[in-house]
Amino acid sequence: MQKKNITNYSQLLLISLLLGLFSCANRGGGPQGGPQDITPPKFIKSKPVNGELNVKKNELEIEFDEYVQLDKPGEKIIVSPPQMEPATIRASNKKVLVTFNDTLQPNTTYSIDFTNSIMDLNENNRLEGYTYSFSTGNELDSLQISGTVLDAENLNPLANLLIGIYDNLHDTAFTTTPPLRIARTNELGYFSIKSVKKGKYRIFALNDLNRDFYFNNPNEELAFLDSIISPSITNIELTDTAKTAPDSTGKDSIVQKTKKTIFLPDSLLLFAFKETVFTQKFIKAERKEPYKISFYFNAPNTKAPVIKPLNIEPNKTDFIQSNLLADTLCYWLSDSLKWQKDSLTFSVAYEMKDSSNTSFIQTDTIIATIKAPTKKSKNQKKQVLNNVQFKTNIKGKLDNYKPLLFDFTVPILEVDSQKIHLQYEKDSIWEELSVKAEKQDSFGFCYGIHYKWNPELNYKITVDSAAFKSRYGISVTKATSTFSVKADDEYARLIVSLLNYDSLAVIQLLDNKDAVLQQQKALQEGTEFDYLNPGDYYLRLFIDSNNNGIWDAGKYSKKEQAEQVYYFNTKLNLRANWDVEQEWNFKSIPWTQQKPKSLIKKRK
Repeated sequence: MQKKNITNYSQLLLISLLLGLFSCANRGGGPQGGPQDITPPKFIKSKPVNGELNVKKNELEIEFDEYVQLDKPGEKIIVSPPQMEPATIRASNKKVLVTFNDTLQPNTTYSIDFTNSIMDLNENNRLEGYTYSFSTGNELDSLQISGTVLDAENLNPLANLLIGIYDNLHDTAFTTTPPLRIARTNELGYFSIKSVKKGKYRIFALNDLNRDFYFNNPNEELAFLDSIISPSITNIELTDTAKTAPDSTGKDSIVQKTKKTIFLPDSLLLFAFKETVFTQKFIKAERKEPYKISFYFNAPNTKAPVIKPLNIEPNKTDFIQSNLLADTLCYWLSDSLKWQKDSLTFSVAYEMKDSSNTSFIQTDTIIATIKAPTKKSKNQKKQVLNNVQFKTNIKGKLDNYKPLLFDFTVPILEVDSQKIHLQYEKDSIWEELSVKAEKQDSFGFCYGIHYKWNPELNYKITVDSAAFKSRYGISVTKATSTFSVKADDEYARLIVSLLNYDSLAVIQLLDNKDAVLQQQKALQEGTEFDYLNPGDYYLRLFIDSNNNGIWDAGKYSKKEQAEQVYYFNTKLNLRANWDVEQEWNFKSIPWTQQKPKSLIKKRK
């Protein structure tokens, strides 16, 4: 009996101990852990000290008040001068350790811009804008150069671009040698090059894809300033008035004056662009349909390529279709005995340029093979589609100033307007109208019905299967659609007047995604945009220096900047049956403040 009591007592004691431990582990069922740590790491000391002169060792350490880590050191940390062999930078406990793998240059100031890469270990609080510097000589260079880089075409800020300065003022320096000192742009496109020596410099921006620190790749975005810059330092006096109780003289304020150091230039503006690639190259030929062979080039053709079939005789009704840039051309065959062949051979002659920029004609021999038919279309190479599909521009209501259009995927050879029935509704009865479908392009891919539409009526269009016949003897799919037409008072109208008129200006009307809806050459009396749907719009303008109707990027080898772009900085809300007259002085607002915030796209 006594033994049993001891056992029970032991069990009770064990349970009590476990409960006590549990309550300790969960002490205070309410608030736990105290306030969250939001303080970034604090600098304690460094070896060598920040700003030390005559440094010879290639290793340094920076100590903080807590354990630290580095976020993307290879991307965010900028070592200047640029290192051909990147420095080794790592975090160890409360220290950041740096080892220079390149030999330190004599009489040179080195700076390490950590941007926001240093974080504490637990809460990821970032130390913003920390920079460490030292000199291998008797002087520490301390001047700074700052500014912003924008996309030349759309004024978006450009992040992560390399900014470099050269004391070699020759144009070839940017394409052959690394810069003296570098920085990177942040998400706002802002940069600051630190530890600069007094002197004269050229400055460049580069999206350094191959990380060799100079421009040698046509796919790299670049920006350059036309002028030479000379960094300097100045002090300005700031006045601060502090309110106090009135004294015996009746004065109730104290004027305090302080001095602030300003590094100049501090607001440079560079416009980055990617050069247009003019080196022509044939990419591929594609034969998705037996009768159509597509030829693709990597750049626009200034002269139309010459395409000739080699293993078949060309037919007089064969034709070549080209897009506007002539970088895609389609050869359409009309003879079924020829396009039913499995393989067709063509010669493609096009203009190229050699290394000395001299033009010559390159001729390639191309074999175009039809793809093997799938299970769903075993007779694909012998039959085209049973019916030709087409689209119309009927989407809800038809614009009253536009014709009714029919767009086809294959060229139409014959049209019978008697089999196209356009009707209008009158007293619930459909009345027939006499119409004629007319070709809208040279090859017959688009036909249209031009008619003076009445917004008060409903219309119905019926296309019989025999109304249109393609070059391959195939009829269209029968279709019927009903539609109404917009009235004039359902549209808005915008008139833009430039207060600082430029005859080379081209005005673009944009949607809320920064896409161009319309563009017109600016007129001195005002530029009109008619028949606009009610809604929000934006305006952009570019100076068409070469008068070719399109925005052009720059060319560094010719020292040509990209064509200048401006934004109207306010959204325009257009209402139905309203005319809006908008005056615009496109140079009155700084470039960095022009683009509406709702349109800005920040590139990471």
